[in-house]
Amino acid sequence: MSQSSSNSNFSLGFRTDVGRQRTNNEDAAAIFEVSGTDAAFVVCDGMGGLRAGDIAAKEAVDAVRASLQESFRAGNADPIKALAEAFRRANDAVNALEPVDDTPPALPPGAEFGSPIVRQEAATEKKRLMGTTCVAGLVIADTLYVGHAGDSRAYRWRRGHLTRLTEDHSFVAERVRAGDMTEAEAKVSRFRNIVTRAIGIEATVEPEFRREPLEPGDVILVCSDGLTTMLDDPEIANTLNRPNVRRQTPEAAASFLVDAANRAGGADNVTVLLLKVRGEAPMSEVIGIIDIDSPRPSRKSGGATFLWVLLGVLLTLTLLMALFSFYPPFRLRISELAAPPVPPGPPPPPDYAALTYDPPVLFNELLARGDLLSYSPGNGLYFVAGGTGKVARLDPTGVPVISVEALEIPDPQPVIPSTRVFMTSDPQGNVYLSYTKRKVVEKKSPKGKLLDVIRGFKQPEAIAVDENGNLFVVDFNQVKVCRARPPKPSASPTATASPTATASPKGQG
Repeated sequence: MSQSSSNSNFSLGFRTDVGRQRTNNEDAAAIFEVSGTDAAFVVCDGMGGLRAGDIAAKEAVDAVRASLQESFRAGNADPIKALAEAFRRANDAVNALEPVDDTPPALPPGAEFGSPIVRQEAATEKKRLMGTTCVAGLVIADTLYVGHAGDSRAYRWRRGHLTRLTEDHSFVAERVRAGDMTEAEAKVSRFRNIVTRAIGIEATVEPEFRREPLEPGDVILVCSDGLTTMLDDPEIANTLNRPNVRRQTPEAAASFLVDAANRAGGADNVTVLLLKVRGEAPMSEVIGIIDIDSPRPSRKSGGATFLWVLLGVLLTLTLLMALFSFYPPFRLRISELAAPPVPPGPPPPPDYAALTYDPPVLFNELLARGDLLSYSPGNGLYFVAGGTGKVARLDPTGVPVISVEALEIPDPQPVIPSTRVFMTSDPQGNVYLSYTKRKVVEKKSPKGKLLDVIRGFKQPEAIAVDENGNLFVVDFNQVKVCRARPPKPSASPTATASPTATASPKGQG
């Protein structure tokens, strides 16, 4: 679903999509006219853990729209007070909805933290079983007024920079702001879906409001968390920075972001609304990325620039010749000119056969299937999360980067230690065998010579090796790493270590 609108100063458009892994769209959005304003919009995301989230989202959208139109119908209203009244009416309207059934929902993970939503879900009374996040905004002249409750977001894109205008009302966001959790940890936390403020959860709602001046060329982005859980802020900014996206209508540009979220996994419904301020910022201030589809400039357009550069070079050479002629001490012989330094090449590969290993340590806390593991140079480690079937990519430090795909694969057969052996190899042909029953990993040369035995595993299964020789093993459904170490130099004063071995970089995992 999509919608667009425009006037002389602003253009708006949005797209909402069910995503790749859901069957029902619980997002809702609207662009509408309000007397005395230049633009008005609202985006809601029905609570997926509560019943009838789609009904709550649509009810909230209708209530916000009706309330804002009524507030401005009689004359110029205070924008912040009008938004506050709209949130109050939406909260009352969702609370007044009849629940789907009388069965109280089960406590979700994180109940011990006592968030408002958890406390409400634990109630046994037949009421307030629907909820939704909400971001609503008004534009009057050159000012944006926005209010929000929940973890749907508003951003401002200005001259290539993306700025977040709202702070998530969620359990993990509060932990990040308190310094108890990193952004990366929040993205994979099992408590990431617990919001602390929303419409229809409590008898009253406490939204936050912001007043933001607008400039020509600004873009306001409003979205549900279906976008921000799939794409991080730099990825969103890079998409908006593309010249071919900036040239699109807001509705078409919103589709670029929705499609990107779906390509990244589409784990949730995704809604993107864009408001563009007409006019352009000075081109010298715009920071963008190269658009490979953009036509190259013709030779004629650069002719004048070339002439000026040529004249500058000739003038510089003339001045240097005069300097060397009249001031002999400055004369240089060609033989005295230093050769330009040769840039260092890539470090030599390690001597895999000579590497030894540290005992296995935990690389990532997520549960992993024991039979699927792969390493890609320059990209990282890929594994399949146990229970969800999601293919996840980990960076060299073990932090999840992105969910690549969701696989529909049958559960693995129960592990029979006596029959499970996994294998991989390195670029030099050495073979690594992971023995589940024996709880060891053996490294053998291409000719079958035993080079090393790595111990300390509980139940080793799938195995992978990176370009530095580090070993990654799924051990009892957790990814562990054995860091590679180059061999120690010989203690003999007459013996020297292998140049390849001593020059090999320390494993970075």
